[in-house]
Amino acid sequence: MFLAGADGQTAELRPPSIKGMLRFWWRAAQAGATDFKQREAAIFGSGGENGGRSSFSLQVMADNLDGFRSRDPLPNHPYRVKGYDLNILEYLAYGTYTRHNGANVFYREYIKPDFEFELKFRLQNSVGRDGLIKALRAFCLFGALGAKSRNGFGSFKVLDVAGVLATPVLKAELSLSPSKEIMDTFCPPEDIPGDIPEFSGFSRKAKLYKTTSYLTWDDCLKWDDCLAELAHAYRDNRLALEPRHEFKRRQYIGSPIVVKKNQESVLDRRAKPYFLRVHEHNGKYDGYVLYLPSQYLPLRYCSGLAIDEKKYNTLSLPVEELAFEKTCSKFNTSLAGDLEVVC
Repeated sequence: MFLAGADGQTAELRPPSIKGMLRFWWRAAQAGATDFKQREAAIFGSGGENGGRSSFSLQVMADNLDGFRSRDPLPNHPYRVKGYDLNILEYLAYGTYTRHNGANVFYREYIKPDFEFELKFRLQNSVGRDGLIKALRAFCLFGALGAKSRNGFGSFKVLDVAGVLATPVLKAELSLSPSKEIMDTFCPPEDIPGDIPEFSGFSRKAKLYKTTSYLTWDDCLKWDDCLAELAHAYRDNRLALEPRHEFKRRQYIGSPIVVKKNQESVLDRRAKPYFLRVHEHNGKYDGYVLYLPSQYLPLRYCSGLAIDEKKYNTLSLPVEELAFEKTCSKFNTSLAGDLEVVC
């Protein structure tokens, strides 16, 4: 889990980071809803002259974190590139390490596996309580914590739930793995019209994939085996989108794309609509890829996006949206060849 403190390098469990992820998954679970900004501000707070406090507080209780801070190399899962053996887990963790004496060395600390911590919620009032619980469900089922969380790092398991809101149903749901039935509780029903949201959110076009090899491999019982399986599926199918040295399609899966210090993507930053996640159940690991589509260049957000102005002048928003949709569709079809399609 690459979750850092104020210096961006020392591993630390910070309530603002966790609260930020809860806000993200609240938005994802509310895609298409009305009075969005007002309800979000009432639950999570807002700034400015008319800003208000959050309707809940969050406390992190974590003992003995010092013993779980590390910059050690990740478990090695080699893949071959240009005659060199590289670690597929470092492919997913790109940006957390630097090159030194011919090897990748982490400059960011991470929290090692098997560390246990507690989150304590205190609700100030009942405003948005059901929405907050729904966000917590989405976070525990599909989300992760820290940098590279969309690449599967920072995955966690809920061991127990206590408190006045800890109903048997909620306890059971937070300890489950994703399924079609669970996805149906987040995605709008078929009879309700719904467009692709402006931000990453659940819609009828959302998809869920699952690793298949761990159904038969009794010796693959480690988190890193599972994450490596996801990494290979993600990398191989991303590269298969177009010929080598071409980057027109791959930029739609995630930007920036930097090759030999030159940016090959139009956007300086555009997070991918795919979320990798590892789940443990009864001592075995399963990997999931969640696809949450969104508009590629929402009009209201274009002015705030970091876009290369020279390239942006030649952009046509409808053309970009269509190219984004076609690329993701092709990528999804390829993923279905390596992973089980849950829904």
